[in-house]
Amino acid sequence: ILYAVSTLVGVVTRSVVMSILVTVIVYATLAVIGLAHSGAELFERMEKESGLIKERGGGEQMPDKDKPAWLAPAITSIKIIYAISPRTDDLNDINDLIVYTDFMTGNLGDMKKFDNSDRNWWLGFLVSAIWIVLVLGLATLWFYYKDY
Repeated sequence: ILYAVSTLVGVVTRSVVMSILVTVIVYATLAVIGLAHSGAELFERMEKESGLIKERGGGEQMPDKDKPAWLAPAITSIKIIYAISPRTDDLNDINDLIVYTDFMTGNLGDMKKFDNSDRNWWLGFLVSAIWIVLVLGLATLWFYYKDY
């Protein structure tokens, strides 16, 4: 993904420095999106567990009137932005899972034992691949039609 961005910016601006700077900015942006999504998932998971504890008769859940009004729309916005952006965070997680599974068991078939998330890994690959194809396609078109 970052290579595709770097290639597009390099072809459009013909500047190595600009290509590097924009790639670093895109990397930081994607990292912030991934962290925000992880935080939103953690908050929702904590809220769900808090509700389960309250159903069992222990503990107290935060009343809806005490929750900030901006919280639900913010979480929804984070999920939408995450859904349409490249999933570098998912790719890092699957890479870690593969390495940990191979290290612990020596058999990649045991990945389900270590994967406690309910993510659709193929969707992360698909969204990232679409972004790569689009950005490299734009770079190719720009290079093809530009007279150097």
